[in-house]
Amino acid sequence: MTLRPLHESDVVAIAEIYNYYIRTSTATFETIELSNEQMRSRLFESFPDYPCIVAEESGNVVGYCAIHSWRPRFDNVAEVTMYISPQYCSRGIGRQMLRQIIETSKKNSKLNGLIACVNANNDHSKALLTEFGFLPTGYYRKVARKFDQWLDDVDFQLLF
Repeated sequence: MTLRPLHESDVVAIAEIYNYYIRTSTATFETIELSNEQMRSRLFESFPDYPCIVAEESGNVVGYCAIHSWRPRFDNVAEVTMYISPQYCSRGIGRQMLRQIIETSKKNSKLNGLIACVNANNDHSKALLTEFGFLPTGYYRKVARKFDQWLDDVDFQLLF
């Protein structure tokens, strides 16, 4: 498995990975799948100044980790987002991608930290973030509805 920067040719695979989670889980609160063009716009137009790392195995994209704008006017922190193909979960890929995106983010003189917004029921992601020093900073109840259930959000922050 190798980690590398995002290429334009990765968009289709990344959209497939993300859309799987839209369809099947509450890891994302989104409910409508993204087209390849919408994903391309997010990755290359909406957040052009932020890095995206792609995990590749045997020539196939198996995951991605990106940072992007968290909120307007909050220029010194970025939000981290990560998704892995379900058949590649629990292999340490997320840990490797998160480590690299943190190291890359620390080199950006504009940033003083990262934010991660996680479904309160996503124990695996919360444990991974905690392992890297992220601290829970906010808990928001019933902020989304998906699969006929209310979902809570926990925000984590890592300061550099």
